[in-house]
Amino acid sequence: MTDNFKKLLAMCFAVMLLIAIIIYGLNVARNSNYLNNNTNNNNQVNTGENKDNINIENNTEAKPGIVEEGTAFTSRSVSGGGDTPGWLISVNETQPNVFTGKLLANEGVNTYELFVQEQDGFFTGDAKNKNEVKKFSFQKTIEACKDKDGNTFEYSLKASFDGKVLNGCGGSAVAKK
Repeated sequence: MTDNFKKLLAMCFAVMLLIAIIIYGLNVARNSNYLNNNTNNNNQVNTGENKDNINIENNTEAKPGIVEEGTAFTSRSVSGGGDTPGWLISVNETQPNVFTGKLLANEGVNTYELFVQEQDGFFTGDAKNKNEVKKFSFQKTIEACKDKDGNTFEYSLKASFDGKVLNGCGGSAVAKK
């Protein structure tokens, strides 16, 4: 095989993997209790922030992370990646400022489940696989971002994972070279 064909094959695999991650994230968000405002028989709701339940009948103040009944919630998502080393991320908001999804790290060799919370444009949390839990954080900056091939994307991403700083682009391609 030629080097160009290998690169094309690797790129196709990466695109298919990113699409699968996005579909998985959408299914998680759609099936989430937070989007449906479901409560159990005791009128308690799990906040997702801890394992404690909060009785919403006796609670008069709004708590962060809880979608109040009758309140509209529009889920957001972040996806993108970079190289050196190759990485891809796809997260979807499952409740206000709480995102879950996947991280493919080390050229796609390692897959992690992500649980991150957003505060002031910074996303911090954990990346977990069957063997370990690592801290993961990233920042999304709304500015045009060019990849190494010269394609322009909606925003830039800067992540910190496993002692490394990862830079990349995210969102839809705005202009292709």
